[in-house]
Amino acid sequence: MVRPSGFATIVLASIVLTACGGEEQRVSDSAPASPEAPRPSAPERPATLSLDDFGLGEADFLIIMNDDAVSALIRPEGSRVVAVDGAPLSALAISGVATDATSAGRTGGVAIKVPDAVEAAAPGKAVKVSAVARASAAPASLGLAYSTNEMGNSGWTIRTLSDEFALYEMIWAVPKGETKAGDFIGLKPAPAAEIAAVAVSVVERPEPGRAR
Repeated sequence: MVRPSGFATIVLASIVLTACGGEEQRVSDSAPASPEAPRPSAPERPATLSLDDFGLGEADFLIIMNDDAVSALIRPEGSRVVAVDGAPLSALAISGVATDATSAGRTGGVAIKVPDAVEAAAPGKAVKVSAVARASAAPASLGLAYSTNEMGNSGWTIRTLSDEFALYEMIWAVPKGETKAGDFIGLKPAPAAEIAAVAVSVVERPEPGRAR
C-alpha cells in the first residue's frame, strides 16, 4: 500500500518459525477493518391482497370488479373495460371515459345501478362511495359520483391514484324525497384505472362544513 509522504506506519510483528522450514509470518496489530454494515432491504410488497383488508365487509352494497361484473356495468360509447387477473388483486381496467362526462342521470362515466333497498334508504341521509383502485399508468385519477337520477347528484369527486391498490372514498348528503328512476354510481378514470371493488354505504349525514 502506498502511503502519502510524511506518514509512517508502525507495525509490530512477531516472527514465527514454522516446522516446515522456518517460514516467516508477520502478524500486524493494526485493527482489522470493520465489515460494512448490511443495508436494510426494501420491504416486500404483498403478493396478494384481500378486499377484507380495505374494510368493505359492512357496506350496504359491494360489487367485486371481475369478469362476472362486466354485464352489470353501464358503459358509455368509447369506453373500454378489460379484466385484469393476477396479484395482488383481480380488477377491471377501465379507460376511454370522456373527461367532460356528466355526473347527472346515469352519469356519463361507467355506471353501476344501486340496489333498490339502498336507493330507498338514502334520501335524507348520506352515501359513502368507496372504490379499491390503482393507476393503470401514472399519473392517473378516478372520479367518483352518486346520482339519484331525479333529485340531483354529488358531482365528481376526483381522487389521485397511486400505483398500488388503495381505498378511495367520497361522502354525499342525499336530498330528502322519493326517487323511483334508480340511483347510480359513476366512475370516471382519467386516463385509465384498475378497479378491484366498488361499494356504497348509507351513513348519517355529515355535520355542516365537514369535509367530505
